[in-house]
Amino acid sequence: MFQEESRTVQVNGKAVSGDYQYNVNYSVNNDNLSRLHCEIIKTVTEDIDTPTGKQPVTSGRHIGYLLLESGSKQMSLPESENVAAHFEVFDQIIQEVKTALEAQSVSKSK
Repeated sequence: MFQEESRTVQVNGKAVSGDYQYNVNYSVNNDNLSRLHCEIIKTVTEDIDTPTGKQPVTSGRHIGYLLLESGSKQMSLPESENVAAHFEVFDQIIQEVKTALEAQSVSKSK
């Protein structure tokens, strides 16, 4: 009858670095990282006019994404962004996720 051939788990989380929030979504298929997506949100503060004068308003602005899928990295960021800094954070997130997955795999095999 039914025989399971694969199992995919999806995990959501976030990382914060400076004025940027990285909304992370990754998929694990049979204990292997198959896809990791980071949506990048920049915290911006703008002064808006109100009846009592200018007031600072802080909000999050989507600026792009970073993606790891099937061993390839892709990105979409404005030219004005420091791509190297975002990839440094992205690589750190990937390493932390892989380390956590390896630890889970070791604990399962015991």
